[in-house]
Amino acid sequence: MRVLLFGVGSGLRDLFSVLPEQIEIVGLCDNATGKQGKTILGHHVYAPDSIRDLNFDYVVITARTGEAMRSQLVGMGIERQRVLLFYSNFDSSLRKIVNHDMDALNQ
Repeated sequence: MRVLLFGVGSGLRDLFSVLPEQIEIVGLCDNATGKQGKTILGHHVYAPDSIRDLNFDYVVITARTGEAMRSQLVGMGIERQRVLLFYSNFDSSLRKIVNHDMDALNQ
């Protein structure tokens, strides 16, 4: 399975610690222009408007502003079911959403 990770803050490192080994990371994405074009943790950081041409199964959002980022990606034409949320800390109601989304990576 090929995934693109959106957000290169502390949530990214948390996700790396639990990401299944069979997942192929095709790159990183961030809204911060200062991070775009750089290599972080061995992966290229793309601008959101340049990811449409990438070959990925899912985008996993690693930031706490996940719902806003999900809306951004859906607005760009990426199917909502292909945009998953991961949070390093969250409340119980959000945990249900995240667990549902993360199950998709463990199939």
